[in-house]
Amino acid sequence: MAMDRRVLILGGYGEAGRRLAAMLGHSLTGRITLAGRRLKEAEECAHRLAREFRRGPCYAAQAVNVSEPQQLTECLTDIDLVIVACHVPPRSLDALIASCVDRGIDYLDITPQPGKAERFEAWRSIIQASASRFVLDAGADPGLPGWLVRRAVSMVAGATDVTIWARYRSRAIGWGGSADILREAGSTGWVYQRGWYRERPWRQLCYRSFSGGLGRALCLPIRAAEMEGLPGELRLRRLRFDHAGLNPITDLLMALETVRLWRLWPFRIRQRWFYNAMRYLTRRPFGLSISLEVRGNAEQSLRQSLWHDDLYHATVAPAAIMAERLLVSEGMPADYGHLGFWAVQDAGFEGRLLREGFRVVSE
Repeated sequence: MAMDRRVLILGGYGEAGRRLAAMLGHSLTGRITLAGRRLKEAEECAHRLAREFRRGPCYAAQAVNVSEPQQLTECLTDIDLVIVACHVPPRSLDALIASCVDRGIDYLDITPQPGKAERFEAWRSIIQASASRFVLDAGADPGLPGWLVRRAVSMVAGATDVTIWARYRSRAIGWGGSADILREAGSTGWVYQRGWYRERPWRQLCYRSFSGGLGRALCLPIRAAEMEGLPGELRLRRLRFDHAGLNPITDLLMALETVRLWRLWPFRIRQRWFYNAMRYLTRRPFGLSISLEVRGNAEQSLRQSLWHDDLYHATVAPAAIMAERLLVSEGMPADYGHLGFWAVQDAGFEGRLLREGFRVVSE
């Protein structure tokens, strides 16, 4: 179904932004604007997409520095949906939220960043009184783990304990993506057991098997923003989210990020080391794999796995599904939440994932 809508993608010429713009090109006939600091790259990307989708939307380019709140809000004129595929500083994020609320613009992001959930929580009452919908972390990881937990818990009577483990591997993660990963280093080591606490170091490491051919790997528990409120919302007694790294060297560099002395090195230098280790030392198999086990009353349990062999397609597919829903569904209430919060309200979400090449298996 063609939609005559206007979409702005911040970071639109990056790998994830470009793929998302291409995926939306199959259903939109309006305008998709690729925005970022480097106008020439945005223009080149827009021209390539315009040649590929000659009967699709109009692809345009715009220069904007997301570190400048005024520039950011000025580029929202005549927009139905803004998609964030890059890091946005806190001050600019507040300006972006305020402008979306004032103009009735919907918002979706695929970029994790520390402190983002707290910024949105501060805006909760204003958002809910507006006409705007905000979808946070609408990609694969973060994003799909929260949906998978909600989906599985609804299938087990009296669910109390959830263990989830995830792994993604790719050499195509860009410079900006490497920074996003590094900024999440402080979230490692956390487990929920009637409250969040940091697990003892010798109990943090575990060895997990992954579906979809991603083998076995050492994992650490993490406290992801999308999991923060799930124990209370779903009345869970225990929640542990284990995550594997890209390769042993990136794992070491992530561990060093928690050491204060190591952080005396400038962030850009640490990012360069991490980016090079990720780019040149990550080996096949590539893709995304998420598994979980839910336990409930009367020894009931459920084990499920989800996987995809292309990390970037797995990232943009759920985002594109939610973007299309925002653009066509006027019945969605004004609110904010992570992908899982919105996806469980969409009866067709899982079917769309399957059509995009995901495998979902229950054991």
